[in-house]
Amino acid sequence: MKNIFLFIVVLVLSYFPASYIGEWYNQITPQYGSFFVGSNDSMMFAGWLMSFGLFVPFVFGLFGFKKNKNIIAGLLILPTLLWLSSDPYHIYIPVAFGLAGFIIAKLINLIIFKFHRPNPPMIIK
Repeated sequence: MKNIFLFIVVLVLSYFPASYIGEWYNQITPQYGSFFVGSNDSMMFAGWLMSFGLFVPFVFGLFGFKKNKNIIAGLLILPTLLWLSSDPYHIYIPVAFGLAGFIIAKLINLIIFKFHRPNPPMIIK
């Protein structure tokens, strides 16, 4: 139940920066629309995939529970396959976003751990 709540949080969080990330990615690789989807929608979808790849390791690494590595890998399989099918030459960009989310979560956990459990003072007799 907790992991479902975290998944919903990831979906909501990844929606907000999606347009900005999509515009940034459009400068690297122009996004073209199709008959049904405009270029703005394809930029938004590409940005959403990258922000989803950023927030899944971040949120589950920061607030995750037991067996969160399996959940992170399972949630990132579909966006990775979608990315490989659409733009395999720039796969390093979403991978870098995922690694950044993982590293930021680990750094925050490390900082919290250091301040939460300080070393006891040494007593010399």
